[in-house]
Amino acid sequence: MRQLEAFKNGERKSADPQKSNTRLMIAAATGLTHDEMVEVASYYSGMRATENYERVIESTTAPKIWSEANGATFALAAPNAGTESLAASIVEIPEDAVKAEVYRNPREIYVAYVPPGSIARGKMLATTGGSKTTACVACHGASFTGTEVAPPLAGRSPSYIGRQLFDIAHGARRNAQAMTPVVAQLTPDDVIDVAAYLGSLGSNQRNGTP
Repeated sequence: MRQLEAFKNGERKSADPQKSNTRLMIAAATGLTHDEMVEVASYYSGMRATENYERVIESTTAPKIWSEANGATFALAAPNAGTESLAASIVEIPEDAVKAEVYRNPREIYVAYVPPGSIARGKMLATTGGSKTTACVACHGASFTGTEVAPPLAGRSPSYIGRQLFDIAHGARRNAQAMTPVVAQLTPDDVIDVAAYLGSLGSNQRNGTP
């Protein structure tokens, strides 16, 4: 309910003006009445949590990609396929672009390539704050599975987590003011590290990602 109201009231936007799916969410929420929001929220909150389909890989390289206007990224097909330096970034793509984009397979596995060492560095920041910020466990729970006041983070898409932290830091998400001082001291590399660690939590037991 809070997120729908934030989209409707202009309190939740994207710092990326080209992020088309954020604009779609704003348009959808704007057209909902309060009672319709209650129905939507009741429907989704009643759904059972499913297995996580996120895989996080530390690497110095990542597949060459192309991006859509909504922010979705896919590996380039032959003859343009290949790899390139990952540098300080997160590259997240579905294992099968056709199943993900054309058929909207809800069980499609997404692979997030992150810099070497980012998971360990992110764990330190998320669990202790690293002497520069508030630890994520303070609000999101010891297992990062969420509380009554904060959403679950474990196993979430690293690129999604990174975008939300970026949006909060740049004032695009005014409905998350409690997070403003938390992200104030984080560098772009810190954001990548935290996102990599939290995303990896959903894949550890399934595929052995460190």
